[in-house]
Amino acid sequence: MAIADYDTLKAAVQNYTARSDTKFGNTFPTFLSLCESRIFDGAGSDRVEPLYSAPVRAAAIESLQAITLVAGAGPLPANFLDVRRLNRAGAQGEGLSFLPPQRFNFDTRFIGGTFPKYYTIEAGQIQTAPLYDGALDALCYIRPAALSVSNQTNAMLTAYGELYLMGCLFEAYAWMQEQDTAMGFLAKYNSIAGGINRTSQRTRDASTKLRVRVRSPIP
Repeated sequence: MAIADYDTLKAAVQNYTARSDTKFGNTFPTFLSLCESRIFDGAGSDRVEPLYSAPVRAAAIESLQAITLVAGAGPLPANFLDVRRLNRAGAQGEGLSFLPPQRFNFDTRFIGGTFPKYYTIEAGQIQTAPLYDGALDALCYIRPAALSVSNQTNAMLTAYGELYLMGCLFEAYAWMQEQDTAMGFLAKYNSIAGGINRTSQRTRDASTKLRVRVRSPIP
């Protein structure tokens, strides 16, 4: 069965589990919500954890967003997940380099100049060094609207229906307390998710090789 929308996904899960009862059907939105959380946020913090899943980052959820900075800070886009590329508006070859928040203030304390060179993400904002007033172009991963009866599809379901199916089946069998079957579907989910992420990484690497920019070290 092709997974085209919310209804066909629900039907496929009910078909796999042989559960057409009302109780199961009423619980399906919970399975789906947990599945979408696993897709976009990942699960667990260590790859050795049995329930670990890496967050999925794919071209289907990429979006070019404009961020307006005032005194070197600007709000993240709505439903933000991650940044793939960040540069000053109109300056495609001048990408900003990321520094984690715990290093940002210390490592950039002597950075001068007119245009931003480094950025961090903290408290729902992008912050740059040196401070900059102006616009940034951000190629971001944006969380799509959650699937529901009233929102039948989104870009990720269209592109990766089997990912949703395996994720929902894991949640369904875990709910039914059939742990061995559940873990089998989690393994299939992680295999599909890993393939998506590897494909995305190869695409990012190929894009990076087309344009290499050497930045001076931080003094």
